[in-house]
Parts: sequence; structure tokens; C-alpha cells
Amino acid sequence: MNLYVLTIIITSLIGGIVTSLASSKENGVKKHLNLVIGIISTIVLIAPIVNIVKQTDKLQNGFEKFLSLTETEATEANKLIIATSTENICNGIKEAVTKEFNIKASDVEISAQINDESIESVIIESITITLKNNATWNDSDKIKSYVSGLVGCKVVINKI
Repeated sequence: MNLYVLTIIITSLIGGIVTSLASSKENGVKKHLNLVIGIISTIVLIAPIVNIVKQTDKLQNGFEKFLSLTETEATEANKLIIATSTENICNGIKEAVTKEFNIKASDVEISAQINDESIESVIIESITITLKNNATWNDSDKIKSYVSGLVGCKVVINKI
């Protein structure tokens, strides 16, 4: 940036000196000289814009390269998204069930079967709830109805 400002100052000074040295009797030469100095000054002022445009093209190419994942990378990313979504769904259902029915978290296991055909939406096909220890004394039908109302899918309850 300092070099850019220095270039503008030097161009202006040289242009001013050359213009003042030109004879005012020769109007034609002075007009042409002013035109040339104006063009040079404009080029000096525009030069950084050209560099910015070139840098923008490089950034765009790099961004496009970043976005173009290989099929394997995209598949792995989709699997990770689905696994994380499934885990979050199970954790949310577990938290809701333990609060609603006053069950210890260690006495409940939740698993979800997800339709992973499309990454645009995660579709829960069924939920399996495994009740252990003291949680087995809870009414399975109430838990089943409650969870089914939350997620709107088939719910299976197992007691161990």
C-alpha cells in the first residue's frame, strides 16, 4: 500500500513538473502532454483494481476446488451427517423419556433405524427402546405411545 501511494505521488509530481516545463505558447503540445499524463495517472490509479480482480479469480478457483469433493469424500461426509443426526435423535428421545417417566438414564437405551437414502432429510423408520433394571416396571404402552407421539414412527420396547 505504501508503494502504491508513493507511485501516485511520484506520478503526480513528474506530471506536474513536465506540464509546467512545457511552453504555454505551444498550446497543442501542452494539451497532448496533459492528455498523456492524465492517461498515465489513470493507469496508476486503476492498477490495484486489476490485481484485486486477478486475486478474486484465484480465490474463486480455490473455492470451487474446495467444494468439488470426490464421490468417496461426499459419501463419507453423508455417513457422518446421518450418524450424528441419529445420535442426536436418540439422545433427545432418551432425555425426554427419562424426564417424562422419571427413569434413570443408565436404565434406558435408545436406538433408531434411519432411512439413509437421502441426505436432504433424515427419516426415522423406527425407534427401539430397551428398558433395564427398575425401568422395566414402567408401563411399556405409555412409553411407546409417548415416543410415538414425539417422532411419529413405529416404536418397539424391549425389557431386559
